Amino acid sequence: MLSFVAEGCSHDTALPLKWARSIGLFDDVAQTSSIAAKTPHTDLCFVPAFGGLQTPINDTNACCAFLGLRADTSKEHMLRAILESIAFRMYQIWNAVLKEITFEVSQVVRCCGGVSSNDFICQTISTLVNRPVQRISEQSFASARGVAMMAGITAGMWKKSDLDDMIQIDKTFTPRIDERSTLLNAFRRWEHNIKRCLHYYDT
Repeated sequence: MLSFVAEGCSHDTALPLKWARSIGLFDDVAQTSSIAAKTPHTDLCFVPAFGGLQTPINDTNACCAFLGLRADTSKEHMLRAILESIAFRMYQIWNAVLKEITFEVSQVVRCCGGVSSNDFICQTISTLVNRPVQRISEQSFASARGVAMMAGITAGMWKKSDLDDMIQIDKTFTPRIDERSTLLNAFRRWEHNIKRCLHYYDT
């Protein structure tokens, strides 16, 4: 029996936050979620492409950029745009994966890694994919454990339903349906603006 994994890639997930801190947009990464949540959304867009754009665009010469800066743009607006861009990239990859598979995906999405500690990002992803997002509590070697679980299912050691007892959940984020339409419009505007940054470093 063969098992296949549909994988999407984004090189700039944690890096934009490290960069934002280095230029003084915030002091404590633990505060970024609350700062973004209380800052109103604007038309400001951030394209997280320090290392180009991977799935589904695959342009190594894309450039990183803020689009829509105004005289009244604040550090808080810039930080929110960065966090939104990380969630938007995940949703973009999510859509790309859905186009590649032929089976129904799980009704629950699980996330891990340092960036997943940001509630604002997890909540935004949940609303975009219109599914609960569960942040796992045991972050160490999460990817390796996931591979082992898939191998165990393929080998007949476990059933898929057995995995729930093996995974400890830290927090569950549920979609905010009343905000989804506005958020999808913001995503579409952001995705359109990405085109302005493609092939920037082409020679």
